Amino acid sequence: MGKKRRSFFTLTVAIFVTISLLVMFFSLLDKANARKMASKYLVAVTDGVVNNVDSWFKEKKKMLNLISEMPETIDLFESGVDKYDNRLGLITRQYANIEEIFLADSVGNILQGALISDTIISNLTSLEIWPQFEKNNFNTYLDTYVSRSEQTGKLTCILLKGIFINNELKGFVGFTINWDKFVNKFIVPAQVGETGYLGITDTSGRNIGHHDVSLTLQELYQYPWMKKMIADKNGVQSYKFKNEDKMMAFQQSVQTGWIINASINEDELIRIFEENESFKYLSDIAPGNKDVLTEKFNTRCFFTPKKMGAQTAEANINAGIAAAEQIIAFLEKGDTTFKVN
Repeated sequence: MGKKRRSFFTLTVAIFVTISLLVMFFSLLDKANARKMASKYLVAVTDGVVNNVDSWFKEKKKMLNLISEMPETIDLFESGVDKYDNRLGLITRQYANIEEIFLADSVGNILQGALISDTIISNLTSLEIWPQFEKNNFNTYLDTYVSRSEQTGKLTCILLKGIFINNELKGFVGFTINWDKFVNKFIVPAQVGETGYLGITDTSGRNIGHHDVSLTLQELYQYPWMKKMIADKNGVQSYKFKNEDKMMAFQQSVQTGWIINASINEDELIRIFEENESFKYLSDIAPGNKDVLTEKFNTRCFFTPKKMGAQTAEANINAGIAAAEQIIAFLEKGDTTFKVN
């Protein structure tokens, strides 16, 4: 009888151990799957922010190009210095919501407006980007180095373009872009999960956009995860920051070269996907991994076939101008290039 009891006890222990191992195995498998889904979610979030950044700067460039080709602008550079105040007023009234405009003559002297980076600049040739701008034949050029203006206290960067009349360089027009406007609208209030956030880093490892403003313009290149971001430019990584285990997806902006990332506490993100099956993602810009997301999450994600339309003040202005130009072309020349049906 004692021998049977010992055999039964041994069998029970063996079954218990086997079940425990199976539970641990499937638990690890669930976590691995949850981590994989979490990384896909972060990639989708990052992809959306990259599209926002690139669209924002595309609109700035498009607006600068429109201003450079306006009759008022051309007339301004043909009229003489005494009319600059009046002409600049005509331009700014038509683009009331744009950044600080500045005008410069053909040798780079600022004539009207203000070019404000960390200090007020009086001549474009003193900018570090001047050699690259000149090499680019003075075409539209974005200086992606963000600095804080001593005059306004805001984060700024610079957008420039040469003005050519009959193939002759007559001067320059540009914006001092208020980067704080974008950061405060799209980055600071954004939340990924319960504790996650968005961040933007330039190519040297400086933080130029973050919900924690104390990190703004801080050099973070000393961290291994930052070095990986700069080196790889696109990817997903797990890392530790401020004694927390985190997961991050990062992607490079085409327009600026900056690295945009979405980060979250790793345990929290996994828990969201494990516990909240009603979590869904909707966007009018399909991310690069649309097929993977659709396969993984099925009805939990949806992307419209086309972008829903102009969503910024600049985009609405440009759409209005384009419509007016197309109507004029139709009335004057019968041009139906952009007809809908």
